[in-house]
Amino acid sequence: MSQYPLAQAHTLAVQLYEAGSFKDAAVACRIILESDPSKTDTLLLLGLSCWELGDREQALNIFDLALRMRPDFTEALNNRGLLLLELDRPDDALADFDQALLLRCDYAKACNNRGNALAVLGQLDEALASYGQAIQLDPDYAEAYYNRGNVLQEQIRLDEAIASYGRALELRPGYAEAHWNRGLCLLMQGDLPEGWEAYEWRWRLPTNQGTQAAMGLQQPMLTPETNIRGRSVLLVAEQGFGDTLQFGRFASVLADRGAKVILEVQKPLVSLMRSLPGVDQVIAQGEGRPAHDLCCPLLSLPGLLKTDMDSIPAHVPYLKETTELRAMWQQVLGKFAGLRVGLAWSGSQRKKGDQRRKLPRSFPLGALAPLLDIQGIQFVSLQPEVLESDREALATLPIIHFGNRIQDFSDTAALASLMDLVITIDTSVAHLAGAMGRPTWVLLSHFSDWRWFVGREDSPWYPSVRLFRQHSPGDWAGVIARVSKKLDERLG
Repeated sequence: MSQYPLAQAHTLAVQLYEAGSFKDAAVACRIILESDPSKTDTLLLLGLSCWELGDREQALNIFDLALRMRPDFTEALNNRGLLLLELDRPDDALADFDQALLLRCDYAKACNNRGNALAVLGQLDEALASYGQAIQLDPDYAEAYYNRGNVLQEQIRLDEAIASYGRALELRPGYAEAHWNRGLCLLMQGDLPEGWEAYEWRWRLPTNQGTQAAMGLQQPMLTPETNIRGRSVLLVAEQGFGDTLQFGRFASVLADRGAKVILEVQKPLVSLMRSLPGVDQVIAQGEGRPAHDLCCPLLSLPGLLKTDMDSIPAHVPYLKETTELRAMWQQVLGKFAGLRVGLAWSGSQRKKGDQRRKLPRSFPLGALAPLLDIQGIQFVSLQPEVLESDREALATLPIIHFGNRIQDFSDTAALASLMDLVITIDTSVAHLAGAMGRPTWVLLSHFSDWRWFVGREDSPWYPSVRLFRQHSPGDWAGVIARVSKKLDERLG
């Protein structure tokens, strides 16, 4: 590279970066900077290359250096802000975007990214205004329309969100994230057929690229036209425990149509899912697969079966505890004359999502205090895991907690079968109790997952489930007050 003039060398480094050769791009940048350390454009490219290589702290240091050398470097401010967002420092990111816009008021990318920072901070109306400014500056800015759609979805302004995603797709027809999030809005509204079709775009999301291939599905994929009578179909779980519990019901639909069904699920679910009617074999992920004729990811089934709101298979129970485990846990619990209530207040901490789009899956254990003061109730924890921040509170509250004595979902099912009522947030326990037909109250955040639809207090998926929704973002106190009142009425 030393034989090239510096300007040409920088161009070559840019070409390496754009081709995805980030390591070579970083090497090229360092060679250039050895000759001229003042080249801030090259310094920015080096930071971007380090970021792509996974060294975020080094990238941040390089962006800092570039800005010390050139405080009005708006591109460096914008990229440092993006990195700070990724590092979960939204306030600092917002300051960078604001500074970039102060220096360059027509910087559409900084307007868009400022909206993202505001969205992370929960300032949704301000985020919408920032996206609007970005679109005004660049009417063909597909990403700004997409991000605007995400915030509108979070505000449950679904028609507006669908329109915003639609505009993004007019500008960029292959925009997988816009297709997928548009699908989530359609599903939330109960438009299942069109929603399932858009939901299939999940395989093209950047976070999922290669996932379907990584599942090792080698036999022909199930299609709506496939004759399955007398043929073996491998169904493969692909997402979280709750997804497998909810959509496992469709295995029985295939069995009723004459298929031999093999179900591959997460190991903690194997024993429980063997109670699913019509399934010939349940295997754990990672085990050797038996011979089969066809295959299908589990969450593609409802679309393939053309499921709509009137045809959701909601016959419960479709999962059942074992007699032996029920008897064992009955002995552990002993007798109690009052009402037994199972509790789940936090989801698995191993399940992570995009920072801005992830849904609230937990609330502080202390928020349950008004429930726990009600007399005549024995409260039993149905979750083995407890957040570190909840451990101290759990030690002082009247909740029976078994921790790692709950080995897998068969134990959870046996415990749930002994409860008069299950109260849970949107986590796998909600799907387990609903699939077992247990009386279940699910506590939902203001912006909740699509599968609970919008504005309903019941669930078409689970006839025994009642929903308690936040009336405004973050209002768990209001939810708990309504649940406490209903519990008092039940005790009568």
